[in-house]
Amino acid sequence: MLRGKILEELSLSQRIVRAGSEVVLRFVVLAPDCEHTVMVQLPDDMRARMERINVVRFFMVMKAATGFLHASELMEPDAIMAVAVTREDVAGAIQRITRQPLSFAAPEWFGREAVVDALIQLLPPKRLDVSQRDLEFMEQAFEQESVPGIRWVRPGEEIGCARAITSP
Repeated sequence: MLRGKILEELSLSQRIVRAGSEVVLRFVVLAPDCEHTVMVQLPDDMRARMERINVVRFFMVMKAATGFLHASELMEPDAIMAVAVTREDVAGAIQRITRQPLSFAAPEWFGREAVVDALIQLLPPKRLDVSQRDLEFMEQAFEQESVPGIRWVRPGEEIGCARAITSP
């Protein structure tokens, strides 16, 4: 199951690169109600980056996520990557990119040992205490979709290659 989902994410990333766009960091949150896609534009400032990643973690808490996929484009090596994290397993693959002419190598598979703990720890535990302040933040962020630099993709909505996420 995870390998199939990883291959789907790599295929989507390939289409984005072939269209001449950059692969924006995305998370596919596996939740009981459906799969939710969250695209995150990461700013240069490390503190702001961590705040946006924390918003994604809160979203996973709110949706009672059982797992997630993380997809991105790497600079070094020049590649696309997808990682799947569930309570039972962690796996991923990269595909190196040749730019002239544009082509993608076969997926190079890896396991948990190659994935940083910080990424794995984004998946919330089965049981978690949440404060009233956190609940209020989640309501504002997810119901009102008011988090700069994060685009919530509704189920069934196309992830357009040309759509840009802008940060105020």
